[in-house]
Amino acid sequence: MALLLPLDDKSGYVFCKQFGFFCKSLVQAATSDDDGIIDMKAITEAVPSDKEQQQNDNSREKIVFEALCCALSWRKEFVAVALSSKFIIVFRAADRTVIRAFRISRFPTVILFDKDDEHVIVSDRAGHVTRYLAMKSPEKVEQRREITGELTNYEGEPLSGTFSMILDLALSPDGRKLAMADRDEKIRVSRYPQCFVIENFCLGHTEFVSTMAVHENRLFSSGGDATIKEWDYQTGQLLRESAPLKLAAQKGVKPIRKIFLFSLNGKLHLAAFSYEMKTIFVVDEGNLATIAEIPLDDVPLHAAHFEGPIFQIIARSSIYRICCETRSVEKVETCAKLLELLKDAAEPMPITYKNVAYNNAEQYFERKRTKFEEIAKGDRTRKGKKKNSNGKQDAQGMDESAESVQT
Repeated sequence: MALLLPLDDKSGYVFCKQFGFFCKSLVQAATSDDDGIIDMKAITEAVPSDKEQQQNDNSREKIVFEALCCALSWRKEFVAVALSSKFIIVFRAADRTVIRAFRISRFPTVILFDKDDEHVIVSDRAGHVTRYLAMKSPEKVEQRREITGELTNYEGEPLSGTFSMILDLALSPDGRKLAMADRDEKIRVSRYPQCFVIENFCLGHTEFVSTMAVHENRLFSSGGDATIKEWDYQTGQLLRESAPLKLAAQKGVKPIRKIFLFSLNGKLHLAAFSYEMKTIFVVDEGNLATIAEIPLDDVPLHAAHFEGPIFQIIARSSIYRICCETRSVEKVETCAKLLELLKDAAEPMPITYKNVAYNNAEQYFERKRTKFEEIAKGDRTRKGKKKNSNGKQDAQGMDESAESVQT
């Protein structure tokens, strides 16, 4: 898996396998000098562990080491990256100085900083959302309870839990609301950090929700049904929705993996990326109608918004710079080491459609009928045994009475 994280309109980071590459400019994807490369695996191997964490380490020996998600702090001073080895690394964006590296108990899916940059919020594949100190280690890591009630030696403050995998997180502009999108077509808007208080649900998607973008009091979302929906997240009301984003000759829909808000000529637009199509959809925010389809040379592995209408995508063949205003696509010069790693980059984390049996009433009643038959059969067996036992006792009593009469 490969990730692209912009710092500003001229620089950013590319995370590929165990390395993080610092990008000096939009026309040079990474330095050829090793000083600009972060070896994330070497950083994690230096972190001490206790017995529980060592057992967790042994269980993931065969897992491919790679970055799964990353985030830039709100002040753009720090970068956090979550790894498949169940590690979080926080480092200074300017000079790549490591601030913290610590373990988490489960595979991460999304990471972001809260508004004061004091914590990183991490969701995992089990549906748990936890926050961790970003700038300093806790004075003492005491045994605590997970959101499930289980005891653990891992640090962190549990925020929320669900049975469904969390696929995206988004904070409101004031940092007081946390939106959580999951694989069960739901968006929950909770009070932050008291996330057990659910303010609203945004319900309407027919497939998983994989991406969100927030503007003022509005929230835009998309996912497996390939539609973009606009919500008032403070009330949960659906304001408008688009038709499924697809090409004219395309059969069926492909899931939208990422949407971005950007300004063009003073007007708000959305860019939608599907990691299964060689196309970028540009959508008018006013009516959610598609106004442009920008063809690509390769299927994106990851996409990032830099400034205005400028985006960049990572593909296996190269890194591309896209301008949604001129609809131009330019290949970015890429160093040989990074290009070699991109060719072997894993696919983005798969998000499978749920296999839901909607017509399951018949199966339910069949299981219920079978259960009642087993109960009735058990009752008859117990009654038969009791009757036989009573018959034997009566016969024994009659025999004893006959013997007493003869005597």
